[in-house]
Formats: sequence, C-alpha cells, structure tokens
Amino acid sequence: MKLQVLDIIKITKPTLSHNPGFGMNALTGRFRKQRILEQATTPEDKRLLEKLKIKKKDKVLSIATYYASWASKIKQAGARVSYSDISKSMVQYAKTKVKTKFFEYIQSNYEYISKEPSVYDWTFTFEACGGEQGLPVAYLRSLLNNKGGILVYYDRKGKYRIKTGSKHRTYPNIVKTLAKIYCTKYIIKKISFEGYPKGKAPAKVPHMVFWIFTNKEARNKASLDIRIIDLISNKRTIDLEKESKMLGIDKQGLKDSLKRISQLSNIVKKEFVKFIEVRN
Repeated sequence: MKLQVLDIIKITKPTLSHNPGFGMNALTGRFRKQRILEQATTPEDKRLLEKLKIKKKDKVLSIATYYASWASKIKQAGARVSYSDISKSMVQYAKTKVKTKFFEYIQSNYEYISKEPSVYDWTFTFEACGGEQGLPVAYLRSLLNNKGGILVYYDRKGKYRIKTGSKHRTYPNIVKTLAKIYCTKYIIKKISFEGYPKGKAPAKVPHMVFWIFTNKEARNKASLDIRIIDLISNKRTIDLEKESKMLGIDKQGLKDSLKRISQLSNIVKKEFVKFIEVRN
C-alpha cells in the first residue's frame, strides 16, 4: 500500500536566512533593507499575558522570533521566554542588541524544537512563515508542551492585507487540523492589543490569535509521530512488522501513527510530501 506522508528532508531544507536590517517584501518576495528594526506590531498591553492565556512564569518557546518585539513584551510581563530563530545572525542580534535577556537562545529550524515532552508550556509565534511547509510540524511539536501552542498575526485591512500573506488561511488550517487529528481543543479569536504598528502611533491594534491545546493522549501521540517522521525520512518502504518491533509498539500503533502523518501531509504543499510503500 502506498501512503502519502510528510517529507521532512524537503521541509527542513535550508532556505535564505534573513539578517538584521533586512526583511521580506510581501509584494516581491525578496529581502530589502529596513528602516525600523521591529516586528509588524509591538504590544504595550497591561493585559498581554491574560489575553494570550499565558500565566506568569509559564515557559514559552518563541519560534521565528526575529526582532523579538512580542517575545520581549511577553518576557517583561512575567513569562519565562526562550528566543529561537533559524538565522544565526538574528540570534546574535538578539543576544547583543535586544535589551530583554531571554532564558535561552536557540539557533534552529523551528521544526526541530522542542525535542522532548513537557520542556515548555507554550510554543508562541508572531507571524512566522511556512504555514504550508514547516509550521505544521512546529505546531505538532507544540503538542509536546504542557499547554500547547499560540499563533498570532496582525489583522491588517485594505491594501495592507497582502502583507499578512496566506496566514489568514494557513493558521486556522494548522490549529483545526491538529485539533481534529489529535482530539484536542482549539480557539480562534480576534483580539485588540494596546500597542503600535511599526512606525505608527500607539492604538488598539487588531490581531488574530490561534490556540491549540494539548493533553496527555495528544502529547503521547505527537511524541510517537515525531519519531516516525524521523524514521521514514530516508525510506521509500516501511515494514510494519520489523519497524514496530524496533520501536517497541504494536503494528496497529505504527499504522495509526502513519495515518496521522498522512493526514498532516494534506496541509502542506505537494512539493513537501512523498509516497512510501507500507508492507505488512
């Protein structure tokens, strides 16, 4: 039987790495020099943690953290925040130029963190790209957390909507698909945060916020599925009898995991999936 699955090697293939002072132009798809070194919005909201459902001292893994406008404010509000970004130069920038000091600094593809269950309470991102590439894998990993994952984007209007890219479609698709596959709950909500858009005056700024919540069963399934995604990364065929013994699970458990991974492959672009032969 042939089965469509995630191709993690293609998903995590290195792409252009952004450097401080440069950002992606939504219209051209190219990097250009930036005048203001901030994310699209910066929250200045006394109820920031409450609105995000983060509690003080929660351990938050911030992915694709960029200039850390949001991660800094979450940390200043009382959460324990880890900074991560794929760009080595951005991580160095965060260490040396961002006044907020984070619990740890991680230079990594977001598809590879976190590596173990219950290390963090939340995975958080503000406007990370890759909604049809690696972001579903990153939020599969958020199910390893104690609480889950949070995605946020600035709800731009009119001619500025294009800068949101496909996030209005991919973010809800990620949380709804994960919730369905792993039997978890999710919330999608429009929230205004006190703050300011980059280069503009303070205001109530509308954002879309997406939560995916985890539980013990989802955590266990996600942990297994991440192992299986790695296992099949270089395989064209998989022998259920042989591999299930190696993994210490029964054949049905392996079949169920492969089915979930196949369902996940439906929310990434076709160029990031592959077919494997499954043998009994």
